[in-house]
Amino acid sequence: MTTYYVSGDWHLKPDEFPKKCEQFILEAKSVGAHIRLPGDIADFIPVGVQHYIGSYAMRRLGELLQDTDYVIIPGNHDPYAHWMEGNNYLMPLWRIWHEDFLEEGGYVFTHCHQRSDWALLQHIAPQAVQWMVDHYPEEWYWLCRQLGWLPSTQKKRAPQGLKEYEKYTLMTLAIHNAWRRYGDQAEKNIVFGHTHKAELSYCLRSTGEKLYLLNWGDMETDSTYLVIKDGVAELRSIE
Repeated sequence: MTTYYVSGDWHLKPDEFPKKCEQFILEAKSVGAHIRLPGDIADFIPVGVQHYIGSYAMRRLGELLQDTDYVIIPGNHDPYAHWMEGNNYLMPLWRIWHEDFLEEGGYVFTHCHQRSDWALLQHIAPQAVQWMVDHYPEEWYWLCRQLGWLPSTQKKRAPQGLKEYEKYTLMTLAIHNAWRRYGDQAEKNIVFGHTHKAELSYCLRSTGEKLYLLNWGDMETDSTYLVIKDGVAELRSIE
């Protein structure tokens, strides 16, 4: 029996670690589940990775994930996996995936942000982003608000910015990435986030077979996550 607990889009702030994120990890540990965290766990972009060095959020995350089978997969807000792996001064974690997707157990775990406007930003991150945070923080955060690059909780103070799930529809993102990577003969179902919209869907291959598209939603606002047990996916929420 294989059980996955899947969650992402936490958007942790350096000095905070929400109880619901802690509860998610503890519940997964209690049943011996594989924990998969596909992206946007932290807001290295646009907050700046230096603010997370030695932070409470990173220390607490490392403590909770000890003695678990976990994998963290990069997202668009936390893309620099190579900064994290082995750097205990930043995060005492080792299982940081270097690709933006993980194939495992009949599934593809991915944040699914590859088609967004973040693709350009990732080519210049992290050096350019960190330089702006260090030298021109006010101007940088203003630009992020204008372009809608701030995560949703910060966007409440920046109404002119579009939320990510307003820019991209669930089906467009999932189908694009599934087809782009695996073509019409894709054998693995897609587990993803980024849109902050929880949904269990599918699309049809030309063979008539279903390709399942499983979105965990987000922990930040809706407190939703996925449990996949013996091939059956279930959406759950933390009250």
